[in-house]
Amino acid sequence: MESDLYEILGISSDADHNTIRTAYFRMARAHPPDRDPETFERVRQAYQTLSNREARQDYDAMRRFGGEIEETLIKAEQAIAEDRNEDAVRAFKRVLVLNPRLDAVRDQLAQCLLVLKRHPEAVQVLQTLVKRTPDNAVYWCHLGLALSRWANDGDTRQNEAAARFARARDAYSRTIQLEPHNPDLYRELAWTYVFQLDHAKAIEWFRKGINADDKVDLFDIDALTDICFVAAWGNLDSEFQAAYESITGIISDGPEDARDYAARCLARHGSDAHSKHVFSVSWRFFRAAHAIGLSDPEAQSILGRLVTSAGAGSEMDRLAADDSINLPFRTVIYLFVADVLDYPVSGRAGFEGKAQASLMSIDHTSLERSTRALRLSYPNIYVIAKDYVDSIKQTINGRRPVNTGSGCMISVLVTLAIAALALIL
Repeated sequence: MESDLYEILGISSDADHNTIRTAYFRMARAHPPDRDPETFERVRQAYQTLSNREARQDYDAMRRFGGEIEETLIKAEQAIAEDRNEDAVRAFKRVLVLNPRLDAVRDQLAQCLLVLKRHPEAVQVLQTLVKRTPDNAVYWCHLGLALSRWANDGDTRQNEAAARFARARDAYSRTIQLEPHNPDLYRELAWTYVFQLDHAKAIEWFRKGINADDKVDLFDIDALTDICFVAAWGNLDSEFQAAYESITGIISDGPEDARDYAARCLARHGSDAHSKHVFSVSWRFFRAAHAIGLSDPEAQSILGRLVTSAGAGSEMDRLAADDSINLPFRTVIYLFVADVLDYPVSGRAGFEGKAQASLMSIDHTSLERSTRALRLSYPNIYVIAKDYVDSIKQTINGRRPVNTGSGCMISVLVTLAIAALALIL
């Protein structure tokens, strides 16, 4: 090694504590700080390390296995970069055999185990860490994350999940005690309540995070959009509106990038809900993002189209039950919108043909009345289906079969719009 601590003190590697102490005083007298400060500092550091039992154990391990440890850590980093997490786990475990006190390596091992969804092992590793270093907020936070993910495991029973979420909150609470002004920690704790569908409690903790510091920054926008997310899924309309108004208040006098950031955060939640076919939620987020506005005209235009498509999806259930619209007509329109939104329809084959055949018997007055009701009561569906409605009229007048698959091309366009928005965001 570049500066062997035993050599600095002039002792052997098996020296006992008294020998180390005597050597330190001898070297300190030979190299006093006023005449030889650099040598004195090296002597002092050598003594501090070798006189501490745990620090000396770490140093001895690095002295014996330093080269192998360094090479193995490089291999572990390469394995992670290549998504070979099993290999990384083996490498980290080898390093810990060589030097069990490398806490940062133990933490990296836990993160790899989490990626592999080996949650019990990750929790065990992190529990060892927090026991050894109880004042390290990072390790407590990682323990909370591991417990939360374990609780979310699909194979976990409800009572076990509840117990693990409670333990995760205990870990996060300990982290907050250590770093009370770190808003990210409150946010992590809040998500444990989101996962348990306790929306009101989650919002309470998101707001605590907002108030954790005296700054107004992008974290506040993150937390407020999370509140919007929880409120939308929990049907807490007043909470959604209050959070949205807070967002607009923050960005009203802020820079352009703050406005863009808020719109993109909201749009991402909209995209997530849209992919799950929860159109009422996605419509709300796309509409909120569009109202704030994106500086990129193309992205703003895409948002506008997605507001319409999500709005159409949110109107579908009402349309299906609306007796004021002719049944065959609303059936084929419903199927058309389902195609546009790539929304699966149960039992479609059983009634699609009947609806198509019955549509040919609609008289002109009923068709016009249904079209007018569609336009007035379902504006988003009408925008999407306008050309298709016109083709139905022409088809009925010509008494040709109606093609209920005409929404396929528009479906592709909506899918492309979602993909394009994802790239822009």
